[in-house]
Amino acid sequence: PDWQSKGIGSGVLDGLVEEATRTSLPIRLNVLKVNERARTLYERYGFRLTETTQRHYRMVRPEP
Repeated sequence: PDWQSKGIGSGVLDGLVEEATRTSLPIRLNVLKVNERARTLYERYGFRLTETTQRHYRMVRPEP
């Protein structure tokens, strides 16, 4: 909690999205279902739900 809402995740995602855009590659990740804040952040960055497991949401940000 001490590190939440400080822009750290957004900063990391900015770099990843920039690299993925430059290389035309998708980004895939898993998010714990209990972490709705993270899922919301990823959705703001264009990630879409592709699959669910018992514990995770699987998401992808398609090629630009």
